[in-house]
Amino acid sequence: MSHHTHIHCNDMKVGEVYACGNCGIELEVIKNCNHEGHDQCCDSCADESADCNFTCCGADMVKK
Repeated sequence: MSHHTHIHCNDMKVGEVYACGNCGIELEVIKNCNHEGHDQCCDSCADESADCNFTCCGADMVKK
């Protein structure tokens, strides 16, 4: 798995797989975020204190 990093919806691309290092669940991106930049992403991404992080088992998911 890749190095630990915060994953945002606009970073995820179709076909990529993200996994939980604890339970092993894997999620594949089926459709890209329809916003062009982190600043214009979902409402929670616009607020740096409330990033839209993808977590499982209390930890960030990582790109495989």
